[in-house]
Amino acid sequence: MKKALLVLCCATSLFAIRPVPWVTDGANEFLEEFFQEHPDAKVLEFGSGASTVWFSKKTKHLYSVEHNPSWHKLVVKTIRETPECNSANCYLRKRPYYSICDSFKDETFDLILVDGRNRKGCILSALPKLKKGGYLMLDNSERPYYFAAFKPMEAWSVWADKQRKPDVCGFIYPGWETRWWQKPL
Repeated sequence: MKKALLVLCCATSLFAIRPVPWVTDGANEFLEEFFQEHPDAKVLEFGSGASTVWFSKKTKHLYSVEHNPSWHKLVVKTIRETPECNSANCYLRKRPYYSICDSFKDETFDLILVDGRNRKGCILSALPKLKKGGYLMLDNSERPYYFAAFKPMEAWSVWADKQRKPDVCGFIYPGWETRWWQKPL
């Protein structure tokens, strides 16, 4: 328990220097390729952070939702102060913040990243908002309590990447996995 708490407490200081989304290396490789092929992608993100800053460098169509006011403020400030970043739609919402999906038309997004709170609710609320051929990515997908939310995606193509060594930023924990699905055309 102490190790997990230490990582959580250090997250704010790591955020400022982390150059990539906080997903596995294989997932980051996928994201790099995705944005090379889809530079105008519309992205919805649950849980703001390093990925928000990174996404804002890749697309002009980013919608990110966060529940923590100080974290939200840090992300928005970082985007504003980073010349390579495009402006982003960063929302501060109380939990459960997946209700933001009601604000968007169905089949709006090319990519949805779920890496925040209430992940099962985020997945289930976001699925109709994903375009056909779009991708839904879930970090920490090894956690059994998320498995129930996978059922609506059983017929979708799926990829999983397990981080078996420290990532490009030196971070690792046992069993860390990021999974992503492609919505059928």
